Amino acid sequence: FQSRFNLLNFTLPSNEQVKRIFQTLFSQKLSDFDHEIKSLEESVTNATLEMYKRVGEEFLPIPAKSHYLFNLRDISKIFQGIFRADKNFFDTKDVMLRLWIHECFRVFHDRLNDLEDRKRFKDIITEQLKIYFDISWKHICPNDHPIFVDFANESLKDISPYEEVTDFNKLKSVLETFLEDFNLTPGNISMDLVLFKDAIE
Repeated sequence: FQSRFNLLNFTLPSNEQVKRIFQTLFSQKLSDFDHEIKSLEESVTNATLEMYKRVGEEFLPIPAKSHYLFNLRDISKIFQGIFRADKNFFDTKDVMLRLWIHECFRVFHDRLNDLEDRKRFKDIITEQLKIYFDISWKHICPNDHPIFVDFANESLKDISPYEEVTDFNKLKSVLETFLEDFNLTPGNISMDLVLFKDAIE
């Protein structure tokens, strides 16, 4: 029966190959950015690969956490988010690093359903900030981990820039407005949602 099929087997690329792929793509993305941000090309790539490695090693799937499965697509998702950065809105090293933190949180942290795991994740990313960027968590994120969206700036609706949220209450208000508009649209089934902090993030 198997003779009717073609069997293909692909080996996983080495760490150096993965690094070369993503660093090349990232370098092309940063070609129009200021030199300060261009200098992050290698360190962001290395830090992302290390985050992927550490998360895969420390957060293993068990019956209660069967969704703790991580693969190369997760690295790709982080860079896809970073690639949404516009040079007109990302002009400092710190804001680019906060975007990297945001993407790591969305890809990895959002899957963690245990408070201890989430605390451990924050410890891991804090370590990477120190190792690869020589910067502390408190310096780069004085309040809480950053959030980036492309719909909160109502004055720039035509271009919808992907930018950092500086006013969490404003973000909540925007989302509540979207929810209200959805509920008032004929044909839609009304959703009575409570937009608490974790849900908004």
